[in-house]
Amino acid sequence: MRAPESTARECRKRLLVLDLAELKQTFKGVEYVSAGEKGFYLLNIGGNKYQLIAAVHFNTQKLFIRHVLTHAQYDKGGWKR
Repeated sequence: MRAPESTARECRKRLLVLDLAELKQTFKGVEYVSAGEKGFYLLNIGGNKYQLIAAVHFNTQKLFIRHVLTHAQYDKGGWKR
């Protein structure tokens, strides 16, 4: 089994997308989630064992990883702070 960090790095390398439609084609389980005034993309990674929460800037082709969590950690909601 891969560690979430290595899976996150792999995702980052693959993320050369122009828009949300391409992001959804690359990662089948993409959701937009809000945390207060900020919005992030939630990607299911590692065979859906982990949730990668990231800010994606399509205009500059940059992905900023905020958190890599298990589903249980995500459900607790502490990442929203």
